[in-house]
Amino acid sequence: MITVSSDAEDLKTLQREADELRKSREKISSTGKSDAQPQQEHEKEPCEKESSAESVLLDLADQAELYINETEETVQKHPMISLAAAFVLGVVVGQLFSRR
Repeated sequence: MITVSSDAEDLKTLQREADELRKSREKISSTGKSDAQPQQEHEKEPCEKESSAESVLLDLADQAELYINETEETVQKHPMISLAAAFVLGVVVGQLFSRR
């Protein structure tokens, strides 16, 4: 079962990786300007791909953060139902992975 704390850790990891991508992209763009023209054209395409990958990561991080916040609010509003749902989910997963 996925817990809220592991989701928060995943979100932090995604944000850290997005920051690392931004920094590496800035380094590439600052060092790539002094290179020859053909090499710049060759490097331009991967930077665009990195930019789209970065935007996808940022969108995923935003969606994960919204999901975590909604889950926390739901659990706080309905703690007994959340506990019952977690128990039922645990029983179902336990039955699926039992060795019979």
